[in-house]
Amino acid sequence: FGGDPDNFEWTRHTGDFTFLRAYVGPDGSAAEYSANNVPYKPTRFLTMNIGDHKENDFVFVLGYPGGTTRYRESSSVEYARDVFFPFLAQWLDARSDALRLVGEGNEAKRIALQSDIANFDNSRKVFEGGAQRIRRANVAERRRAEEEAFTKWIAADPARKAKYGSVLGDIAAATAVSNRYAARDAVVRRSPEQMMKVFGLITLAVINDKPLADADRPAKLAQIKSVMADREPVYEREMLKFFLRALAELPEGQRIEAVDNLFGSKTGAERRKAEAEFASTVAEGDYWTAENILALYGPQTMEYRPERDDVRAVARAMAEARAEADARAGVFASQIDRLRLLYQQGMAEMKGTTPYPDANSTLRFTFGSIKGYSPREAEYRTPFTTIKGMIEKDTGLNPFDMPQKLKDLQAAQDFGRFGSGDSVVVNFISDNDIIGGNSGSPVLNGAGEQIGLAFDGNYEGLGNDFFYDPARNRTISVDIRFVLFVTEKFGNAGWILDEMRIVGR
Repeated sequence: FGGDPDNFEWTRHTGDFTFLRAYVGPDGSAAEYSANNVPYKPTRFLTMNIGDHKENDFVFVLGYPGGTTRYRESSSVEYARDVFFPFLAQWLDARSDALRLVGEGNEAKRIALQSDIANFDNSRKVFEGGAQRIRRANVAERRRAEEEAFTKWIAADPARKAKYGSVLGDIAAATAVSNRYAARDAVVRRSPEQMMKVFGLITLAVINDKPLADADRPAKLAQIKSVMADREPVYEREMLKFFLRALAELPEGQRIEAVDNLFGSKTGAERRKAEAEFASTVAEGDYWTAENILALYGPQTMEYRPERDDVRAVARAMAEARAEADARAGVFASQIDRLRLLYQQGMAEMKGTTPYPDANSTLRFTFGSIKGYSPREAEYRTPFTTIKGMIEKDTGLNPFDMPQKLKDLQAAQDFGRFGSGDSVVVNFISDNDIIGGNSGSPVLNGAGEQIGLAFDGNYEGLGNDFFYDPARNRTISVDIRFVLFVTEKFGNAGWILDEMRIVGR
């Protein structure tokens, strides 16, 4: 309920949960599937607490957050804010739009592509909101101020000077080389994508340095045909249009000559039209058959053929730019880890603190409290939502199409033991520090009893790869009372609750 419009938003009314049953062998050991397997019966399990909880109540979360970069230098924050996050948001938006076009007029494809579209939309919002929040919170500026203080702290002691004196300069030098073509590198390192099959096959062929032996050509042709068998020409066309436009928008000094030569002095709508025609030639035209792609692995005729030679030139130029970008990234990676370790060590020494480690998909504990927040001036958002709020959002249309039975249960106030006042709590927020990877993490009260499941964060808290703001970052959880209410009263599966330990009422 809520789909992408409600994704990362508070208020929220999403019942995000799943029941899974684990099976083991008859002797209790891990086993492959068998009809003789039996349900796993753990010796320890969480207790569900369905009592009322309120704002400022203590809660903690145990889970496996994926990754953070909380101690990065200011230039890394600036790169994410100004280049990397904005491009990724545009790229992901283009991918989901292209898949929607693929699904138009084909219901089976439309349904099959929904998961990919949802994933792209989710990630797009992460990067879009992250760039915005990093800018508004002045994260890079704060980090730069810390680095200025770090420089003064180093200069005040000869031993510090010997150990840390060059670290900021070395980071700046490595970054300057790595980011010289930052905007172009961001584009070419993602093209062609795996799903851009024809352009990808052309690219592989044109960067091949040696002709294919006659004996190897049948196998190569079969391989090319296999790759092309389930391609989506509409997706390939739309994504090639996206990349050509992104290349057209690159700043002077980072442009690709072969692409500019192809489109000459065309700008604006005229250039967009030419880019669309080029993309259609590659993705939907008659020329790029498996046989003609195979022909690229051998000598070419001297006669100029635009449908072949223009595409070859663009593919080769983009491949060369990508190889250069990969080389720069490799050099940077070989230098920056050691420098960042020294930088972070010095920062911690200056502050006199032992920093908590960045998330890396290992088990982490985060504590906090149920708490509302102010996303902007003159606005405060309380920490609980209920079924009544779902009804207020209901339009009868996806993604705000509320099941009638849920409305009927609310109207009858038929909440069983799970109600709170005149409704059932659906979601709540807390100031626990989570990130991608924490979805499904249990939210526990001070007694270690489960009161919810974390499944999202708020839009104003995005950018938390780089920093955590206790005033704005919020964890969004589904209330365990709603989970159990839906299971028992809406789903008529009360027998599942019989297997649980439930307290609080």
